[in-house]
Amino acid sequence: MADSEVEFLTTKSAGNIEPRCEGLNRWPLRSLPSLLDIKNNSKLTESITVLLREIVQVVEGSFLSGKEHDELAVPYAAASDLMSDVLAFSKPRAVLLTGLANTHVIHTAEMADIVAIIFVRGKVPAAEVISLAEEKEIPLISSPLTMYELCGRLFQAGLAGCDLQAKA
Repeated sequence: MADSEVEFLTTKSAGNIEPRCEGLNRWPLRSLPSLLDIKNNSKLTESITVLLREIVQVVEGSFLSGKEHDELAVPYAAASDLMSDVLAFSKPRAVLLTGLANTHVIHTAEMADIVAIIFVRGKVPAAEVISLAEEKEIPLISSPLTMYELCGRLFQAGLAGCDLQAKA
């Protein structure tokens, strides 16, 4: 297998699917319960809180503003480029992953009680956006990773998504 190739294997033991990635060891994968286990066991969908500084490490990100808020406890993550979906489906105290880097994101985050914004794919907003976020005390983080990868990593870290059935 060439260095750039990745082979994905799964093994099944005791009802759990254990993904293994050979050839690429960028991020440790935890044992994933089956979809049936998740649907039938509410404990598997309960959220824990993760400190913002730990989230920054998990997403290989860096603070653009608001580093002084790195001790914030974050229980949820939401990911969207549609700010109407953020308003409709996010939960208070969630971190928002988005590819949008304009002032609308900051205003939406304020209205939805989003505690921090992570810009995907290495995006860095304009100075006016960063200034507005500082004024509203909303930390901004930039990560070089895609939204898909960030969602997976935050799930691995224990953050729950914003469930469509149960709005907090």
